[in-house]
This record gives sequence, C-alpha cells and structure tokens, in this order.
Amino acid sequence: MESGLEGRVALVTGGGSGIGREAVLAFVRAGARVVVADLNLDSARTVADEAVAIGGKAAAVRVDVASEESVRDMVRATVDAFGQLDAAFNSAGIGEPATLLDVTEAQWDRMFAINVKGILYSMRQQILWMREHGGGAIVNAASKAGLGAVPGEAHYIAAKHAVVGLTRAAALEHAADAIRVNAIAPAFVDTPLIANAPRAALDAVAATTPLRRMAQPREVADAAVWLSSPAASYITGVILPVDGGLGAA
Repeated sequence: MESGLEGRVALVTGGGSGIGREAVLAFVRAGARVVVADLNLDSARTVADEAVAIGGKAAAVRVDVASEESVRDMVRATVDAFGQLDAAFNSAGIGEPATLLDVTEAQWDRMFAINVKGILYSMRQQILWMREHGGGAIVNAASKAGLGAVPGEAHYIAAKHAVVGLTRAAALEHAADAIRVNAIAPAFVDTPLIANAPRAALDAVAATTPLRRMAQPREVADAAVWLSSPAASYITGVILPVDGGLGAA
C-alpha cells in the first residue's frame, strides 16, 4: 500500500540515534528521500548509510538546533540536496533528572536551549520555506511529560510543556499556509538513553504501563511518519500520545 510519501523529502533532526534514527529508516521505507541531521555528524552519516543500504536516498548534515543560524543552514542543505522540503520530524532533544530545588541555572538554560529553542528555530526555518512552496507537515517530539508531571524532572517537564504549546500555536498560525503541525508524546521508550538503567527499574516501569512493556523506538517513529503523511491530512494541532495506554489508565 502506498504511503503518499513517495518522492517527498523529509528532514529529521536528532536523526543519528534512537527514535530519530528509526524515523529516518521509516521515512525511507515509505518512499521519502531523507536528510539526517544531528549534532554528531558521524552518527548522521552512519544512519544515512543505513538508509541507502535499504534502498533509500539520504544525506547527512550536522546541526546544532540551539543555534538558529545552524538550523537555517540545515534547511538550506536539505533543499540543496533534494530540491524541496515536504516533511520534518524535529526529534532532537535531551533529558536528565533534576528536582525543582536542585536544578541549576546552567541545566535549565541548556534544557530550554535544545528542547524548546531547538523546536522554535527548527519550525521557524521549516515554515519559512514551506510557506513559500505550497505547505508541508511538521511533527515535533514532545513527551508524556509535556501532558502531565512526575517528580524529579522539573526542567524537562517544563520544556516539554513548552513544546506542546509551541506546536499548538504554530498549527493555528500556519493552517492557512497548508502547513500541518503536530507532536508525538511518547512515554517510556527503549532507547540507548536508558541502556545503563538497572533491569529491575525498567521492569518496574513496564509494569505500570497497560500494555506491560516499553515502546520500541520504531513504534514511536512510525507514529511520527504517519502524522507527516497524507493519511493524516486533516490532522493538525494534535499532541498524539504514544504511551501504551497510560493516558487511559
């Protein structure tokens, strides 16, 4: 079955690992040409090579999403490589524990520079191009933490709430430009970020989820790719939980 993404061009930030990597491969499987953007250029190149190995077309670019100049260069490189930009998955982000009383100003500023300004700058540069070229679709990486709160992650939770707000605002401001803006809100995902966590702790996390397991990165990536596709053509301003049923519990 055709995805509607055949021949289109997708840009994935944070594409060098985790959910971003899986999104790159999912876009390629759906027929899109993909630019893999990451702070680590070697990782981006590795994933681009993986995409080519499964029959896709991909290019790698280094980006620091906390710098709007770097993000502008990323969008320009995407258009230079493939001539257009139809879809973007803004997956780049960081996470770390810190309570409200313990979080330092440096931690706060870094969290917001990458997770919030990174989304702002990425959307702004993507929208500027899409608006002049017939529209497009943008998906941002929010989090279940952006729809609620848990102890011990004050700055991360605040940043992901900001991503939710930015997504909804952008969706309303640019609907008339034929640009759809949505976000995914994953809960617990089995990525390299948790590779060193104790097995007992991971099992306990899985036990709190109605589906009794954590998500695999591809399951989250597939949701982002679907929101980017024509199959979701009447969906904008939505924050889609990918949480194994936690939202219903």
